[in-house]
Order: sequence, then C-alpha cells, then structure tokens
Amino acid sequence: MKKIRFEHSGKETDETELEPSFIKDVQKSIPKATRDADKKMREVTNRLSLAFYKDDELLFMGDLGNRNASSLDIQEVVNKLAQGNRTCFDVLITPHHGTHWDESMRKLKIGVAVSSNGLNNLKSLKSQYKEISKIHLSTAEFSDICLVGAFPCWRRCICCRWRL
Repeated sequence: MKKIRFEHSGKETDETELEPSFIKDVQKSIPKATRDADKKMREVTNRLSLAFYKDDELLFMGDLGNRNASSLDIQEVVNKLAQGNRTCFDVLITPHHGTHWDESMRKLKIGVAVSSNGLNNLKSLKSQYKEISKIHLSTAEFSDICLVGAFPCWRRCICCRWRL
C-alpha cells in the first residue's frame, strides 16, 4: 500500500484513501447511460468558466484550462492581465483545483496560491504554483483555509513589493 506524504504538514495517508471504495461501489450501481451523460456534462461545464480579479487582492481563475476553441484559456487571460499591468495579486485561486497550468502564469507574482481540491485531485496538483507564489495552500492538505481580513497586512508585507 503506497503512502502519500503532504509536503507542508508532513502528514501521511494511504493512497487507498484517495479513492474510497464506497465511491466506486456507488458508481458501479449507476446505469451506464447515466454515467456517460454525466461524463459529457462534465466535459461541457469544464469549458464554461468564470474568471475575475479584484484590484490586486484576488485573482480567481475558475475552471480555465489550456487551448480550447470554445473558451478562454489560461494564456489568454494572463496575457490580457499583463497588457493591463495586472500581474501581481495577493491571492490566486488556482485554475481547475490547481490541476491546470500554463507557462504564461510565470508572468504573475502571487502572495498566496490556494488550490481548492480534494484528495482525488492531489496527484494532479501542479507544483509550479509554489514557484510563482510565496505560499501555496491546498484544501486537501489543510482543509478549510480562511484568509479573511488578511489583505491589509499583506498589502504592506508581501504583495507587489516583494523582492524575488
């Protein structure tokens, strides 16, 4: 049985906990036509994404991905931000639970990158977010992450005024 070690906390878990057997049992009981329809719907909804920013406090990248003819991709959004001199944010909510990455994101300077994900996404979490941020947090590792009220302090400490 393979052990997974969380980088930040040092906690370990069994790989089997990443894919609980009860989920597999439930999935088997769902008719194939329903599973196929669910898969198609997930593909469609992953093409629809809300991305926004609030000043230099927050960049939320939703389910953005890479090169998709029917939607904006990460590179297009980052390039538009860079054209407007918006490359520094206190907090980044990573695209698609931290599982999507584009090299254009190296243009960004981030205080805290947060990946809202579960144990099932942990294997696909992109390590590059550690390279563009001061801190990278994952809800799979830290559970609830509360950043409320932190912005004024960060503005003075780590925002766009960091020395890299």
